[in-house]
Amino acid sequence: VQTTSKGLAGICYFKTDNTSAKNEGSLMYRTININDNQGEETICNGSHLEVCVLLFDTASNPHIFVASSGPSDQVLIHFFKNTASFWEQDTIMHFYNEGGLHINELSADNGPNNSFHLLALITRSNPDSDDYYDCFRGASLYHVSNATGEWQKERIQVFDMVWTLDEYSKMLNRQDIEIDKQGFVHIVFGQQVNAASRLCYSTNKSGNWVT
Repeated sequence: VQTTSKGLAGICYFKTDNTSAKNEGSLMYRTININDNQGEETICNGSHLEVCVLLFDTASNPHIFVASSGPSDQVLIHFFKNTASFWEQDTIMHFYNEGGLHINELSADNGPNNSFHLLALITRSNPDSDDYYDCFRGASLYHVSNATGEWQKERIQVFDMVWTLDEYSKMLNRQDIEIDKQGFVHIVFGQQVNAASRLCYSTNKSGNWVT
């Protein structure tokens, strides 16, 4: 859930009503304003739209970022409203299997001058596949941003993410990102070290990524 200074709150989520194809459904956006009025919109329909985040710009316009993963490419898509209040989409980044085959988590924060910063965790396979016992190994953590005027990515760390406990229990929210007033990036993420896990901190404040 994201909120704005104008008393608007919003949430994006993936909704499916098809029990025979649980990966198929709709990407939804819901708003709640200060008067408790609510509105719900369908952004798009498709498969595997559950990895998504919402940010507002300084004019309280919603921006939704979605990660889509396939066998040959992993894509970050940006949904936003145009001047006519219709939803548009823009593909902002291709990975082409760099770092892994599945964008497992996505976090985001606003930077100065209406820039956007994304934190993408890419694993070697989908945790819902037969590889769920070992897919936590060698995960790649990427920072993706348009702070320079165009979308760029940089790999921060390759590490063993906190593992999935079993086929029924999936660990989520292993990471978080915050941008300070100067535009420097601060990241925390969970790492698996043998049989224990630990919380790590990384920043680019010195000009290079330091963990």
